[in-house]
Amino acid sequence: MLREELIKRQVYGLPSDRALDKAIDCWQRLMDETISLLGQLGFDSIYQKSLSLTRHQLPRMALEQLGNADTSTLSELRAALAQQTSADGCEVIQTLLLNFTAVLAILIGESLTERLLNVAWGEQPVDSNNPEQSHD
Repeated sequence: MLREELIKRQVYGLPSDRALDKAIDCWQRLMDETISLLGQLGFDSIYQKSLSLTRHQLPRMALEQLGNADTSTLSELRAALAQQTSADGCEVIQTLLLNFTAVLAILIGESLTERLLNVAWGEQPVDSNNPEQSHD
């Protein structure tokens, strides 16, 4: 799935000292693009659903503080990721992004979701029909 490839390129292979900042930057840009398309309530609904799915998939991770109404989304995400090892943090952020984009794709379609990710993350669209294009 192209969406998964885009997410992996954003999350994996970064030095641990840059991984947290990169993850928060990815979320900020994805949040901005999603809010411009669906509004704040649309983003919040998808984010809450993706948190619920992520907590269910990764019960061993300390994700309780995510989703509190009294803190901002990115502040609480940064705090949760800071408590994880680099590998665990990457697993949390990848799972959360996959869940978020899966719910988003149900609402707006896979193609539009991939376009939104390309715009948010400054990626060139991945062409699955082009065998010469790298899929790192």
